[in-house]
Amino acid sequence: MRWYRRAAEQDLAAAQVNLAYCHEHGRGVAKDEAAALMWYRRAAEHGHPQAQLRVGIAYFHGQSLDRDPIEAHKWLTLSGEPASKQWLVALEKTMGPTQLRRAELMAQSWRRDFEARSESAGG
Repeated sequence: MRWYRRAAEQDLAAAQVNLAYCHEHGRGVAKDEAAALMWYRRAAEHGHPQAQLRVGIAYFHGQSLDRDPIEAHKWLTLSGEPASKQWLVALEKTMGPTQLRRAELMAQSWRRDFEARSESAGG
């Protein structure tokens, strides 16, 4: 567990996802949904697709945060994971056209910013 935490604190997205999973399921640490979401969120911000899926699902259900269909849609869209499609279908049934457009614009903006950060970091 110590090595997961050290790697996660060094902003290694895969380690952040592993640490989040441990907190989510109580593996080697006390079960803590808020800590799990925090680590998933950090990995999602680094572009990790599985973490983006987990963050989208958390916003969909309102797990350890307020339910937010627009944020849920943004993260599920960014994820691109096969499982995100079923969540998007269910979510889009509850959203109006204005909300859908806003979520799409947020995802596009995030993607542009992420690509710009990656280029400036030499990635």
